[in-house]
Amino acid sequence: MEIKFIPFRNSKDGQLLKPIPALRNLPDWYKAKSPFTDGKSQKAFPNRTKNITVKWCNPFGDALGSGYFILLENDVQVTPSPDSPEFVWFRGGDEFISTHSKEQISPDLIPDGYSDQPFKFINFWGIQTPPGYSALFTHPMNRTELPFLTLSGVVDTDEYNQPVNFPFVIREDFEGIIEAGTPIAQVVPFRRDNWKATFEEFSPQKVETIHSRFHRKITRPYKLGYWKRKEWK
Repeated sequence: MEIKFIPFRNSKDGQLLKPIPALRNLPDWYKAKSPFTDGKSQKAFPNRTKNITVKWCNPFGDALGSGYFILLENDVQVTPSPDSPEFVWFRGGDEFISTHSKEQISPDLIPDGYSDQPFKFINFWGIQTPPGYSALFTHPMNRTELPFLTLSGVVDTDEYNQPVNFPFVIREDFEGIIEAGTPIAQVVPFRRDNWKATFEEFSPQKVETIHSRFHRKITRPYKLGYWKRKEWK
């Protein structure tokens, strides 16, 4: 499948940052993380607990690396202020970050420790997906180290190809520079389908069969028995 990124701005210096596969921007803390809780290579302890961290959790890693990142176009300096955080940047003009109306969102969307003034990253890339495919736009998954929180949305990008802007809130205590190239939104295309939930009766035999397959392996049973490789280019 192919996802197209359509530039809606002609950068004067030719430096408009292109979206990249999320796998190319894994966080430093994740790359440095040991796969073992005790830093050693023993896979399980005598009490039958596993000696592994999120580094060997494929579902966690798949979330980090799924889809594509829209990147912060240039450095942004953030200074806390009693009324509203202040932003300074030297490229992009007034259109780069805008103030988002408080009345347009609910206070319940803003976590504790974040400014109640929402803002909006202005995005310069339209997206086109194949017929029947939409895109999830969300905060970079599992990236809680970032000083801002991007709100999520789903867009039917097979028909709507205009740039999608990203409302966000920022931590009250953050002061410093968010560097150019920081991922500000994760874009994950998916196929639209209609779904209906069904519920089975409890079956001890079925549960045992499911458990038995999973517990056959000590090391990384999900990766070795269930996981499928995903490619994002």
